[in-house]
Amino acid sequence: PWEKSPITHLAGVDIKHVYPPVLNKFFKVVLGTYKPKVVIVTTPNAEFNVYFPQLKYGTPEATFRIDDHKFEWTRSEFQK
Repeated sequence: PWEKSPITHLAGVDIKHVYPPVLNKFFKVVLGTYKPKVVIVTTPNAEFNVYFPQLKYGTPEATFRIDDHKFEWTRSEFQK
């Protein structure tokens, strides 16, 4: 039965598609209310965009990899 499974709940959220104010609430609910033993968060590394010249990474004209992304963090931003 599921009660004896080492993983009882597994959910995925593409955080890059969530606006920052909603994302802040998401983490408060997950970490403050549900308090899982493990939370794994992934998102694109903005610094990798240097390999996509059309994205113009590091310039005022920089764009995201996909139009629906609400943000793309650097490693430093992700660690915060």
